Amino acid sequence: QCVFGTIPPFSFHPSLKLIADPYLFARFEELAFNAGTLERSVILNTEDYRRIANPTLVSFIRDSETT
Repeated sequence: QCVFGTIPPFSFHPSLKLIADPYLFARFEELAFNAGTLERSVILNTEDYRRIANPTLVSFIRDSETT
């Protein structure tokens, strides 16, 4: 359970699909997330997060935005 306003980095509900932009994995070595509360964060190695969470990769950047 998370506090209202936080965004959990994992999905444990089969009907809630977890997606992530592949740019995150190409650009950053670490990612920071709310830890179920607005006062604490968790920092994870990007590749560890990708391996553990196994998100579906969806690009949020349009082709025209990359040039």
